Amino acid sequence: MGKTLVLIDNLYRQYGFDGIEKNDILFLPMLKKEYSNKAIRILRKIHLSSNLPGKSVWLGDWENYIDDYNTVILADAGNTFNVIRYIHYRYPSKRIIIWYRNSVSASTSPTEEIKKYCEIWSFDKADCNKFGMRYNPQFYAANKKYKDHIPVYDAYFIGQDKGRLKILMEMEAELKKQGLKTKFCIVGVNSERKSYDTVLEDISKSRIIVDCQCDWQNGITLRPMEALFYHKKLITNNIEVVNADYYRPENIFIWGKDNPLELKQFTYSKYLPVSDEIIDNYDMSGWVRRFNP
Repeated sequence: MGKTLVLIDNLYRQYGFDGIEKNDILFLPMLKKEYSNKAIRILRKIHLSSNLPGKSVWLGDWENYIDDYNTVILADAGNTFNVIRYIHYRYPSKRIIIWYRNSVSASTSPTEEIKKYCEIWSFDKADCNKFGMRYNPQFYAANKKYKDHIPVYDAYFIGQDKGRLKILMEMEAELKKQGLKTKFCIVGVNSERKSYDTVLEDISKSRIIVDCQCDWQNGITLRPMEALFYHKKLITNNIEVVNADYYRPENIFIWGKDNPLELKQFTYSKYLPVSDEIIDNYDMSGWVRRFNP
């Protein structure tokens, strides 16, 4: 596969990547910056989708490095297709991969045109079957700022409603019924958006991370990765996790399958360590290796 350049936006800032190449992999922001002004975002998208010159004004500094890399991987985002077209036009010999880290129903469907320029991969097995994509699960990069603390909460959730408010309320009610202390931050309902540093602070003070899968989603999302890398227990309604190599019933409670009356025992029982070999399979190096089986 040679050297790999990965272009990714909000995860780049979220994980605290430092723009330094490691193991022949360089992560850089796809775009120069994020704009809160909607008009500027619309203007950027129009320009990137046009035939007009000067598109580099919106792009990150990766053009200064791309010549040294054989493969370019882009995560799905609003401007990804436009950037792929630009890269293909400027650097036609590069291997280009788009990796869906969101379900297609929450993103943009791959077009026949874009398939001519790049390989299509996804973290969601159902989307792989439906759209003819290749499968590569989530990766995670542990944030260097993370420091574990004495638990303040037994169970912690952060996320938007996305049609799952009812099940989230059921989860929290059952946890509280058993005398467990919860912190459920449902953005737009009882909480504002939080920075990822704040999320990590809350995780550091919690015994369990709660993962609630949307009806339209099948892939393993960010929450199980956080639980794996930070050695936290997990409550999830995603039955697919039983097939993961890091699944341990001592660490992962499956909502809708496991006995809810055992939640308190699960919460305070000992965490069963997962081997470094398995955890390393989900870091950025393991993730990149899977693109070249």
